[in-house]
Amino acid sequence: MRAQVNTENIFDRRYIYTADNNITPGAPRTIRAQIIARFRG
Repeated sequence: MRAQVNTENIFDRRYIYTADNNITPGAPRTIRAQIIARFRG
């Protein structure tokens, strides 16, 4: 069994993700959690 928590933009700051032809703002604070269980039969 494995547990994992990932965060992006933990302090919820505004930033520019890319500025090629258009200015794209970055994602807001994002938290993802997952639990992975492997069963052997």
